[in-house]
Amino acid sequence: MKSLISCFLAVSLLTLLCVLPVSANGIAGEAANPANIEEMKEHLVQRDYPMDYLDTLMDQQVAALYERAERENLYFYCLEQHRDDPGGVMPNGAIPTSDLDFDVMLSLVLTTKEGELYITAVDVSIYYDWLEMPFVRNVDSIAVNWDADKFVYKEDSFVANDYALPFLGSWFTYKTWHAPANLVQGGLGYYAYIDYTDSVMGTPTVAAGLRGDANFMLLPKSSWSMLRAPGGDITTIQSQYVHNKNIAGSLGFEVEGVNISISASALSDEIAAVGTINYTEA
Repeated sequence: MKSLISCFLAVSLLTLLCVLPVSANGIAGEAANPANIEEMKEHLVQRDYPMDYLDTLMDQQVAALYERAERENLYFYCLEQHRDDPGGVMPNGAIPTSDLDFDVMLSLVLTTKEGELYITAVDVSIYYDWLEMPFVRNVDSIAVNWDADKFVYKEDSFVANDYALPFLGSWFTYKTWHAPANLVQGGLGYYAYIDYTDSVMGTPTVAAGLRGDANFMLLPKSSWSMLRAPGGDITTIQSQYVHNKNIAGSLGFEVEGVNISISASALSDEIAAVGTINYTEA
């Protein structure tokens, strides 16, 4: 497996600080009212989101990201994006990236105080996209963990969606959740429902596509504790997708201290992605 990590330093953000008014609520900008998805993408690019990745998202995902970015004043920070490694040999228990894309994207809320730029919130977005339909399509599990000494979960910020593409039809939202299945001090777990079935002329068929996303926010545990400028301090947000290959079985979650793990069996495969934040501890 080849993991392609693309992290972009928000240099343009610092440029904006020189020309835009700044308040305690973050970086000010003009209100936008785009007429279509392409205009939403253009506005997101102005917030440093890479267009090549926006083009891989569904329209409803772009619209949700745009709405969230405008509401929370988000700026793109980092993306870990898995892509296939042609000819690579996959170890047992690993999901080939030619079968599943699993990405984690981090965005930041930045606020100035006394001339310094601080991280005041981290927006975590998780995306999965089954490129090849798995043989067993039931319910999979996703866990996301962070440093409980650095961050706290923002209450009621979680939302997750599973999407399905009928054999004849268009993508639609199959499931939506507004709370994780498990939540502890330093992690959360939720389920990915890939069990949608379709029928063509009365004959059961598998879905032609299965995708999903989740989003939530983390707040620094101590206010004004994380300067945006890299200074040798590093913290990570780790995500894991476990695919259940047991037709009769199911996956669950286990609490390990302040973090969440997935109780997987031998009949399961997994893939992981880690987002890294470089900052200066204040």
